[in-house]
Amino acid sequence: AVNLRWNQEFTDIENGFRAAPAKILKSINLKTNDFDLDQETVMKMLKRGYRIKEVATHEYPRKHGKSTMNLLRVGWKFIWSYFKYAFLGFK
Repeated sequence: AVNLRWNQEFTDIENGFRAAPAKILKSINLKTNDFDLDQETVMKMLKRGYRIKEVATHEYPRKHGKSTMNLLRVGWKFIWSYFKYAFLGFK
């Protein structure tokens, strides 16, 4: 959806690795402290015209424990976050 909205070719905007000058990160006024931080960061940077380069990473299988994320519980927030930053006036 992000690729269509901003004509990009990202393979994974949910990967938690980000690098940007502190000045830029401060200027986009991040609000969330939850799993949708990746969405907010990428979409706010694209809205402001910053270029983003995707760098491939490798994720190893989890060795201990299992994820505690409940997609049914947090899925609504993921969808709302996308529409909020992609189409509504949230900056």
